[in-house]
Amino acid sequence: MTREIFTPSPLYTISTAGPHPITHPYQDVAEIACTIFHGATIVELVDSTDFTVSPSSSETTGDVTLSSSIFSAYTGAKLLIRRISVADQGWAGKTALEKGLEAQLDAITQRLQEVDEAVARAIKLPSDRAPELPLDTENLWIGFNSSNVLSVGIPSTTTLITTPFAATLLDDPDADTARVTLGAGVMDNLEDDTTPQLSGALDSNGNPIDWSQGADVASAAELLVLRDGNSFNVTGTTTIASIETTANAWPVGSIIMLKFTGAATLAHHAADLVLLGAADITVAAGDWAVFRKYEVGDWEMVWFSGLSATSDWEAGTSTKPSMCRPSNIKSAITAQTTTSYKSAWVAGLPPINATTPYAHSLGATPDTLVLVLECTTADLGFALGDTMSFTSFFEAQSGTGVNVYGNASTLYIERGNYGWLVPYASASAPLTEANWKHRLIVQAIR
Repeated sequence: MTREIFTPSPLYTISTAGPHPITHPYQDVAEIACTIFHGATIVELVDSTDFTVSPSSSETTGDVTLSSSIFSAYTGAKLLIRRISVADQGWAGKTALEKGLEAQLDAITQRLQEVDEAVARAIKLPSDRAPELPLDTENLWIGFNSSNVLSVGIPSTTTLITTPFAATLLDDPDADTARVTLGAGVMDNLEDDTTPQLSGALDSNGNPIDWSQGADVASAAELLVLRDGNSFNVTGTTTIASIETTANAWPVGSIIMLKFTGAATLAHHAADLVLLGAADITVAAGDWAVFRKYEVGDWEMVWFSGLSATSDWEAGTSTKPSMCRPSNIKSAITAQTTTSYKSAWVAGLPPINATTPYAHSLGATPDTLVLVLECTTADLGFALGDTMSFTSFFEAQSGTGVNVYGNASTLYIERGNYGWLVPYASASAPLTEANWKHRLIVQAIR
């Protein structure tokens, strides 16, 4: 027999792929098992894929070399090399698997050595303690009682022994008390965590969320707002063209409130500083504004308190945005200029079965066209001076009626083939052509 005392391989820290020494004999590569302990993860390696053994058998020692992928994935982890021998038994016959007696005894010796080593690391019962366990072991704990005897039972103060510190910590009624026990103190703010994150929606439970007043900020071309609050006083009268575009300390989506103490000017910019009304704003002392960072280096105004005085609204001179700029309203009204045109009176009704042109001076296509008839001699119940107004009515099938239209220079009256019929004496009768005069009244909005 050739087996010496068994010396288990130590627990190696993986700092290289290998070789990692095997400190004992082994008969075959299949006897070598490698396990990696990586934090709370235990990884059983596969021989020839995850590691190699050299030589394939040894009466003294050998080496384990990890694959490059295993080494890369588990650098710094712990490596345990174990030997797991197979104690075969055979018969030296002509047709049986032949094994030498010495080789069998070596394998058995190796297995016994490994069992001894495993037992040495196991929890042991005292010699006077019967090795019995309850039939139902679910939810039971194994521990040592006050007499240092291994006990199996339901966890309680009578069966579990802890250190006084651990017992105090377990008895603490709430998280704040436990923090005091641990020496961390009561947690009443998040100062220790500079980047706290929520895993869900924040519920204030009916309590306010307090915002902090940051240090005053001097007005400048680039307003340098520090991250020491959400509400700030802005001093001075220097024109402001952007907000912290250089530092970009505020994350996208941040909201800040600014109170101005002087008549500073906010310069509108299509990207850097987007203002309500898309124009510069001169603020007054006491004005408030709310800004949101919508992209890196870019802020937009979402609210402004500077309402215009009544006189500014009436004069249309204010440039302060509220719901709408008074100057914009005035400009819009002024732009919508309405021009009117009345043609001269023409004796008689418009010519029958004809389209008559009338020149006009609007300079634009009319939006409203009205044909006016005025009675000059009593006719069919109409008295002198009575008028009638028409836009367009035309019956194509019968060819009766009138159509009024025009363009930027000319107006047209298109009349049908028949007389101008009006209700009279429970029927209808045509007007007398010579007893009337007509004119056009039109309007254009531009």
